[in-house]
Amino acid sequence: MSVRADGGVVVFWHGSDTANRNRGFTRSNNGSGWTGTVVAAWGASGDNVGGHVAMPPAAVDDRIHIAFNNATVGELNVSSTDVVSGGSSIDSTDDTANFTIGPGVIDSADKCYIPYIDVDNEISVGSWASSASPTPASDASVSDFTVKGNGRTVPPFVVACLAVDSTTGVHLLYSRDSSANIYHDDDVDGGGATDVEISGAVTAERISAKVNSDDSAIWYFWKNAGTANVVFDAEALSAFVPSLDAFRYYEDGTEAGATAIDAQDTDISRNVDSDSNLQVRLRVQEQGVGSIGGVSTDDYQLQYDKNVSGFVNVTNTSSNVKAFSSGFLSEGFPTTNRLGAGSGSFVAGEIDKQNGIIADHELTADNFTEHLWSVTLVSADLANGDTLDFRITLNGTEINSDIVPRITATKTITNTPYYYQQLNRMQGVH
Repeated sequence: MSVRADGGVVVFWHGSDTANRNRGFTRSNNGSGWTGTVVAAWGASGDNVGGHVAMPPAAVDDRIHIAFNNATVGELNVSSTDVVSGGSSIDSTDDTANFTIGPGVIDSADKCYIPYIDVDNEISVGSWASSASPTPASDASVSDFTVKGNGRTVPPFVVACLAVDSTTGVHLLYSRDSSANIYHDDDVDGGGATDVEISGAVTAERISAKVNSDDSAIWYFWKNAGTANVVFDAEALSAFVPSLDAFRYYEDGTEAGATAIDAQDTDISRNVDSDSNLQVRLRVQEQGVGSIGGVSTDDYQLQYDKNVSGFVNVTNTSSNVKAFSSGFLSEGFPTTNRLGAGSGSFVAGEIDKQNGIIADHELTADNFTEHLWSVTLVSADLANGDTLDFRITLNGTEINSDIVPRITATKTITNTPYYYQQLNRMQGVH
């Protein structure tokens, strides 16, 4: 069955009486009660239309598509007014099993996909754009291995399903015939990728899957023949992974015009006989797999580590390194790209000169940004040779770092002349 956007339920089944044996039937409920009659019958007496699979309705017109095997793999659809159309062939030959078609999906562009066991005992995928008279295509042998359920006339039949993510990427999960372990292909709409085993030693019978709304993982459920239990698990698909991958130090100045102290990605030494003001500019690259980006409430905190003793937050009152309210800069204003190209597109970062935090900044997937912190190295807290390493946390958790920027403090060492040392001793001054 499938449920329309208006709440109407459409049910498909095949007959068992003599006159209608193996014909397909459709009946709908418009949300106010069943019609009481069969809306449409499809196929002819004697056809084998078992194994039909209904998909969710198309967003554009509430049309519901089904796929079925009738010696061939075919398609039918029912409009929002219960008119049956279609009848196109997806594949003229398929496996000899009684039921060859697994659960299908429809993506956000109203394209339908169904997995089925082909004549080679592997999973092929039929696809078509939703319409009353579609023209289906078939990607042959998307799976790398033969699938459990081929050739069977008793359960378990085809052990395969599809799931779709928010970018219209289509995923195939299936049970391999020789081992009954579960395999995943994450590029069905691209013709198939290398299948990856995602389960251990299991005996999977029946399987279904669903991708998280944020595309971070695919959840899959299967019946374990060994225990007769229904089991669920998840495989990560993508994640937001910001990484610190470039840095440069600048003298106090404007965002775009401040003078660089040394070359990019180069540690510096800095005299701290008195408080020293400078800019720390860091490039953050999103390196995750998939389409997950950051969110608009993400906070990036600058931290320092003095003499490898542990990282602490930079604030407006922190020791050693504190935020500096430069007259050249405006809090929260956007940055330009001064550290060269990363991967993807540049996303303007922000300036901090108040508390060490870049607040509420969203970095999108696969792109890069630059953040600028205006800071003071506090003379009273630093000695000659002290080291200051820098890193960023995202919402309290350290981000990946391909580099560790460092500043080494230098301070003039004052030696008391020998004459005054002797005079002090004679006068009892130590």
